[in-house]
Amino acid sequence: MEMSDIVTKDETRLGNFFRIWGKEFNSSRILDKVSSQGKNIRMIVNGNENKEFENYLMKDGDKIEIIYK
Repeated sequence: MEMSDIVTKDETRLGNFFRIWGKEFNSSRILDKVSSQGKNIRMIVNGNENKEFENYLMKDGDKIEIIYK
């Protein structure tokens, strides 16, 4: 994350990162991929599965993996 001013807690939500880029991300959609027909979206944060998706409050140094399969 690169922010040049005071940052509110809400601004660090992962969903805001995608919104800035005009993209969609939540538990059922990542970019143009939608959960359906046996395909799911998983999110791994720092090696642990995380179900917060767009509501995850990012922290400096986080390693976030978003998997669609």
